[in-house]
Amino acid sequence: MRHAVESGDLFQLLDKSESLKLDVYPRELIPGELQRSEHLELFEGVMLPVVSQTDAALSKLIWIDKGSQRSRRDFRGIFRNCDSRQQAHIREQATSMKQIALLDEVLSEPDEIR
Repeated sequence: MRHAVESGDLFQLLDKSESLKLDVYPRELIPGELQRSEHLELFEGVMLPVVSQTDAALSKLIWIDKGSQRSRRDFRGIFRNCDSRQQAHIREQATSMKQIALLDEVLSEPDEIR
């Protein structure tokens, strides 16, 4: 974890008894995302910042652009669980990030495994 924090790399926390996996990215991928994060009690007595839904969707677009196939399905799920205001914000930000064509491509894909 120390190496990941120092280098800005991803690390994961796993709780096998709860079947819980947390991806931890110790850096800002989307400008301002840390200020928009929500603090949630993920474990008893442990409050951690969790990325907002809109920023999670936008970060998935970045990972998709870098070649992540799993992020494609994740993005569709996050996007569909957002309300219309959040979806509009994601589209606006994707446009400014020059990722709107990728967003539309990913949303047009089927969810089933091929």
